[in-house]
Amino acid sequence: MIAAGADLKIYVATRPIDFRCGHDRLAAKVQEMLRLDPFSGAAFVFRSKRTDRIKILVWDRTGLVLVHKRLEGCKFVWPTITDGVMRMSPAMFAEDGRLELDTNSVENAIRPVCLTRKNALFAGHEIGAENWALLAPIAATCKLNGVNPAAYITETLEAIIDGHPHSRIEDLMPWRFRKTSS
Repeated sequence: MIAAGADLKIYVATRPIDFRCGHDRLAAKVQEMLRLDPFSGAAFVFRSKRTDRIKILVWDRTGLVLVHKRLEGCKFVWPTITDGVMRMSPAMFAEDGRLELDTNSVENAIRPVCLTRKNALFAGHEIGAENWALLAPIAATCKLNGVNPAAYITETLEAIIDGHPHSRIEDLMPWRFRKTSS
């Protein structure tokens, strides 16, 4: 585990790298690109061209540690470059070791599926609002997967009543449901 203590120095490569690089090639890149010692105990952060993946290389006194993180549906936001170098304090690195995420692509993808807005405000009753809160995500997931929500809910409830086995619950998910028009 990489602990972001007060004395941890973090260096971020300013250019993307070939993500096929392993421990040794990344250590060589630290020496070549950053002109630093990869065995110093500092964290060296490398990114892919698409900025959805990072690799972090650290010497932990027993060996090189390589952490690889791939994001789904979002990208890392990189600090600004000053004099050709990105510098981050441990506070910028974050307590749990993650860089700030840019989730615009995820937010844009789900924006057309408006779950509640004013609908939940005018449910008419607390129980109605609770029911809407249960059904809205199911309907949204159906729409995202090109499935008719009414047909999905009807057939899923029928399958459960007919004794669908718990061990095969994954078969009842909207992304496994046969495609129909919504």
